[in-house]
Amino acid sequence: MDNIQIAFLKPHEVGEAVDFACMVFDEDDRPYAQKEFTQAFDDASPIKAVLIARADDKIVSLVCCMEDWMGFNLYALTWVSTHPDYAGQGLASKLIKRITHYIETEELKGEAGTLLLHTLTAQTLYDKLGFKQLGHSHNDNGVFYSKPLN
Repeated sequence: MDNIQIAFLKPHEVGEAVDFACMVFDEDDRPYAQKEFTQAFDDASPIKAVLIARADDKIVSLVCCMEDWMGFNLYALTWVSTHPDYAGQGLASKLIKRITHYIETEELKGEAGTLLLHTLTAQTLYDKLGFKQLGHSHNDNGVFYSKPLN
């Protein structure tokens, strides 16, 4: 994992990030990924940052940070994903830790003192990172997790 570079998404990387998200999730998600990743560069947008990990000059992991998710006064991490060839190497964990630190240190927190995640598969990861289970989603098999920000 020495050749992994972590950085914030740049405007010219949006198309690649959208392609990556659709590969990991579903092609039907393309319009949502395009909209949200593009909004990361608009100060008025609820999307505050997209953090990516690169290996061999390609995106291999990604996380998006959104403020005021669904009208709630909190931050939500969305699009948490890792390429299957890089799964189990701790990339999602590193991205979540880095973006949490970014929220806490860049004074983005404001009144939103909670970080929220929704997952279908990564319960063990979020447990290890100190998130607490809130409950199951009403429309899928996902689980909501939260963690207070410092």
